[in-house]
Amino acid sequence: MTEKSGLVGTARDLGLVDGILDVTRTLSLAEKHAFGLQKPDGEWCAEFKTGIFSLTEHIFFCQIWGIDKSADAGLFQKFLLSLQNSDGSWSAAPDYPGEVSLTAEAYLALRILGVEADCTELLRARHFVRNAGGLAKVRILTRFHLAQFGLWPWTAVPQLPPELILLPLQSPIHIYKLWYVARATIVPMAIIRHHEPIFALPNGKSASNNYLDELWLDPQHKSVPYGRSLLDLSKNDPVGFAFHAADHLMHTLRVVMQYTPMRYLARKRSVNWILEHQSGDGTWFGYLTAMHCSMSALLLEGFTTDDLRIRRALTAMETWMWEDEQGKRIQLSTSPLWDTPMMISALCMSGVRRDDYRLQRAAEWCKTQQIFGSDTEVARYCPDLASGGGFAFQYHNPWIPDVDDTAAVALALYAQDDGALEKYSFVRAAEWALSMQNKDGGWAAFDRDCDNTWLHKW
Repeated sequence: MTEKSGLVGTARDLGLVDGILDVTRTLSLAEKHAFGLQKPDGEWCAEFKTGIFSLTEHIFFCQIWGIDKSADAGLFQKFLLSLQNSDGSWSAAPDYPGEVSLTAEAYLALRILGVEADCTELLRARHFVRNAGGLAKVRILTRFHLAQFGLWPWTAVPQLPPELILLPLQSPIHIYKLWYVARATIVPMAIIRHHEPIFALPNGKSASNNYLDELWLDPQHKSVPYGRSLLDLSKNDPVGFAFHAADHLMHTLRVVMQYTPMRYLARKRSVNWILEHQSGDGTWFGYLTAMHCSMSALLLEGFTTDDLRIRRALTAMETWMWEDEQGKRIQLSTSPLWDTPMMISALCMSGVRRDDYRLQRAAEWCKTQQIFGSDTEVARYCPDLASGGGFAFQYHNPWIPDVDDTAAVALALYAQDDGALEKYSFVRAAEWALSMQNKDGGWAAFDRDCDNTWLHKW
């Protein structure tokens, strides 16, 4: 008996042959399935899942601007209720504990969709929220959403002055010192905060709407502080004290500030910034919250839903809808420049030939998405990166290439072609990623050396 046949016999005795055959069969089926999901241009893009957050926000947006979604109401309800936990709550992710802010937002969204407050699911949700301290315990962003419906006083929401956009790059606080998701939302949110709008709910329009009073422990006292007292902060948090003191001052001067030439200039520049950053497909930064906030800001500044830019954005949002047996929802973003390189790398590792035309097509599609030029957000404050070479996460996001996706694409190009190290696309991507290194030696995903300290304090 030869050594080889002895090894085969031993493998058979141990049951390894069947295991190897199972692995081979599994890989073959996985490869077939993966290529079945590939789009004609070579890319892959699966659903970008974010739980309920993007859908509840979208329902609020549609209610605010009178966009009829009655045809989808049942499917929206189905999706939201499919993610409700046994204790009545909703979570940020599967197997996470329930979260009071998300539960309150889901509760309001379901009420807007026509679900009765005394149904079993909402009674359970109400019990969870009240046990967690009621609406008084929700996060700042939830306060912001609720304030637009008169469910929370604007006086209990932090100030967000549009004048931030006028501060110079050298200032300790500036929009370009925020990571891009924050920047893309804060500029239009500051416009919304300036207007302090009140929109109608199914029970009408009121600056002191009682539509969610059952979620409050004390609905007579809704002006709940959103942070520690100034005295407490002064003892051990000087940065927090400075920001809260500034916020208190801006609240006091709010009426005066609203009518100053500086405020007018800030609003005008903010509107121009928003318009300049709308992508060719109608989106803003490929990010749903930025789209909602940007459209709301423009509409509050006098634009109408008949405006071409608003119509393009609304059309683009419809392409982000996803429907299956779980219901219907909208994605927070899209992820082609993550899904495609990951799939290329995985298929190469599974044994698919590198010269397979489907992998070649995918690699070539990735190369077409590389971002060059000086118009990116990063290049605005990092002039040494003006030539570009990075990749973004989403479709049609020419503003923000990021390190994560650039690295993923570079690894995929090398996995598909070991000669990629000498080719233009790979070299430019590597140079751009190296230029994005922070002063401390690490890398941030999106913006080099950005500092969100003041945002966290807000």
